[in-house]
Amino acid sequence: MDQIILMQYWWQLSLIGVVSYFLGNICGAVIVSNKFMHKDIRGLGSENAGTTNMARVFGVKYGVAAWI
Repeated sequence: MDQIILMQYWWQLSLIGVVSYFLGNICGAVIVSNKFMHKDIRGLGSENAGTTNMARVFGVKYGVAAWI
């Protein structure tokens, strides 16, 4: 039964996997820092485009925005 369902929806499951992969590669910290602070986070603090560096450099408010 499970194999029949999987065979019917293989293309949808594949599409979900591909879309999820590309959405996971979007770096929220770079987008937030460029849009709101007009600075590139990759050149500030630890030079890492992550939520922790955003919170250290621009404050917790922007760190949470990058995390979401």
